Amino acid sequence: ISKYTNKNIKKTNDLLFIGNLWWKPNVQAIEWFVYRVFPLLQVVDISITFTIVGEGVNHLDQDIKQNPMIILKNKQPSLEQLFETSTVFILPFLSGQGVRIKALTAMEHNIPIVATPVSMKGLLVQNDKDYLSADNQTKFAAQVLRLLRHASLRKNLIAHSLEYIARHHRHADIQKYLLQHYGLRRHDRRNVNSVFNSK
Repeated sequence: ISKYTNKNIKKTNDLLFIGNLWWKPNVQAIEWFVYRVFPLLQVVDISITFTIVGEGVNHLDQDIKQNPMIILKNKQPSLEQLFETSTVFILPFLSGQGVRIKALTAMEHNIPIVATPVSMKGLLVQNDKDYLSADNQTKFAAQVLRLLRHASLRKNLIAHSLEYIARHHRHADIQKYLLQHYGLRRHDRRNVNSVFNSK
């Protein structure tokens, strides 16, 4: 069981993305999702909300900033509440490296993931077991809807992803990865949040 589990927290946001919007692959991912995938979701359910968190959000396109169902938040000091109150974490990357720490952190925080194949590169995860994969806009929208509609599927993905973390990326291992690649001290949560926001 994840140490972040809190069954009393109400889910108030549907979809979540976290990343520094000065980093080009993050911007590409956001624009692809907002312009290609999100409209497909809104045709089915106009009430779906999407929260984008990270430094530089104010520099996104006006169309994104003016969409009432897209919530923009600047870099946050703590990410835990965002994970706890969101239903699905999305990784719609088309390019870029260093993305896997996003996936590992989301998995550790009990939020199921929909991702493009490149987003999970380097991880020994399985589609439809540890996360849901989608390689085009139609599939991505369909996978997001599956998760939003089926609590049992979310529960199963979370359980399997936690097992994956326990087998391959224990909390100490994630901290070690951060230390090796970003020079962070172990258990410095503020710094971990900073790295997660940075890419």
